[in-house]
This record gives sequence, structure tokens and C-alpha cells, in this order.
Amino acid sequence: MKNDLNLSNLTDIYHAGLGKLHKYAALLFFIFVAVIYGFIMLQINSLSNPEPTQATISTKSKTPHIDKNVVSQLNQLKDNSVTVQTLFDEARNNPFNE
Repeated sequence: MKNDLNLSNLTDIYHAGLGKLHKYAALLFFIFVAVIYGFIMLQINSLSNPEPTQATISTKSKTPHIDKNVVSQLNQLKDNSVTVQTLFDEARNNPFNE
């Protein structure tokens, strides 16, 4: 065989390759950190702006249901009491007044 693969040859090849790679260690470290940083930024961007699912769209688009018995009871209370009637009128005219 042209190249015998024994342990001493493999260690020599490993050390020679490691010596060549050692010159570029700072550059390789910078590239590694930049790739990790870019990946994290992409993950943050994708998680901060999620697309709503069809289930959340359908639940949020439902209109609230108001019970007709409650509406009629409130109207009866409004008609029966003068103070409640003034409160309703006052709340209609100025809803932000406490």
C-alpha cells in the first residue's frame, strides 16, 4: 500500500492539520459566534410575530351573546326606579364620568 494507516501516521496528520487550523482559530470562532447569534435572532423574530391559527381567529371573531332575560330585567328595573333611570341617562350622556 502506498500510505500505511497506522497510529503514528494518523497522529502526525492530525497534528499537522491542527497546526494549520490553529492560524484561523480566531476567525473560525468569530464565524461560529456570528452563526449562533444569527440563528438566535431569527428564532426571536419568528417567535415574537407568530401567525394566528384558524382556531384563535374563529374564537375571537364571535360576537358576545347577551341574554334576553337580562336585558328585559334591566329595562324593568330602569322603568321602576327613578334613581336608576337618572343613572342610565347620566351614563348615556357622559360615559366617562365616575
